[in-house]
Amino acid sequence: MQLADLDEDTSQDIIEKLRSGLPPRRYASLYSSGMESFVANVRKQHLERRSSSGRIRFVSGSWGSGKTHLFRLLAEQAFDANYLVSTVELSRNEAPFNRFELVLASIIRNIASDSTETEGDAASPLGEMLRLHLLAVAERDDIDLPSAIEAERERLLADTTVDIDVRRVVVAYWATFRPDTPEAGLHERRGQLLQWFTGEANKTTMRTEFGVQRVLNKENSRAFLTSVVALAKFLGYNGLVVLFDESEMSHSTMAKSQLSQAHNNLLHLINEIDTIAGLVMIYAAVPAFFNDDRHGIRIYGALASRIGEPEAAPPSALQRVWNLDAVAVTTEQFHDTARKIREIYTKAYPNDAANLMSTPELLSRVDVVIAEHGQYEKVSKWRAVVQECVKLLDLTLEGGTPLDPKASYRETKKLLDRFGDD
Repeated sequence: MQLADLDEDTSQDIIEKLRSGLPPRRYASLYSSGMESFVANVRKQHLERRSSSGRIRFVSGSWGSGKTHLFRLLAEQAFDANYLVSTVELSRNEAPFNRFELVLASIIRNIASDSTETEGDAASPLGEMLRLHLLAVAERDDIDLPSAIEAERERLLADTTVDIDVRRVVVAYWATFRPDTPEAGLHERRGQLLQWFTGEANKTTMRTEFGVQRVLNKENSRAFLTSVVALAKFLGYNGLVVLFDESEMSHSTMAKSQLSQAHNNLLHLINEIDTIAGLVMIYAAVPAFFNDDRHGIRIYGALASRIGEPEAAPPSALQRVWNLDAVAVTTEQFHDTARKIREIYTKAYPNDAANLMSTPELLSRVDVVIAEHGQYEKVSKWRAVVQECVKLLDLTLEGGTPLDPKASYRETKKLLDRFGDD
């Protein structure tokens, strides 16, 4: 979507998210500046270029370098290129890379299509995606829902690129949408089927009721990922983009044996991804992940040789490691972001646009943020600029008088410090 195409409701939704202190997961490109060329090249080289193999790339960035913002931009490109997207925050307890079955479960929980992401946070994005697929088939082929269910059932069962147990579970889930399905226990039945994808379903129940022989575990998790990508392609997508964010530096908190297993899993994934067409993985971490002598990949020679280290240069799409710390955002790019945010406000509140802080004054306030925000803050300078603009435009929209520029920035910084790294 282009800025000129924004309607009033969407503009208000964007601002409401920005106002909360947490940027929206969609439409970041409408108010971003400086990464357009790089992100476009990533799309060209890794999303639009058809290949018989998968791709994996790494992002190196210090705290506040904008890794999460980059992920938002990449997710938009992936949705527009007809991919499913899953953004996973790697953490020691919930999704540690030494236990890939938990990582895969997190991939499933966070998987989204363009339609499910746009329509809101569904309780089960995967379930909603499967339901919307049936409705789309019925509309496309001009048939009723039961006919769509039967047609897709036959087509999926014949697709041997998808694991047989995955096929059985999806077919069973689709069957719950038949008009003659009893309402009693329907919610629990759907929930149980979806829980199978994350390894939480009862193995005996799945076997006796649905003929499913296996559950997700340590041994089959990487192979299971292959079938998830194949299912995505069956549903009409070009593949799956997985965005890993090691925001907690989980590699530095693992015991030696756990770290060794995490490194092994990553090496196996790198070696196997060539065989998984349609899978694009991007792994973001702080520089210590690459160059720390105690916990980084340097201690595992085979892994270090496959990945390499960040180059002291701005990232390019074909590099193995993208170094965000080498990206220098100019004052004019910050100004461009401020202008874009102000334009979104004019579209969101057309009747009150005359009250908004003028563009020259807003840009002068941005200059103060640029000067005051240190290099090693918890959040990026880009996010500080965005949040200050939103606060000032909100205030003037309703006739308020802003604080002194430096005092206003300090207030914004306190707010952002509560939210942590972006």
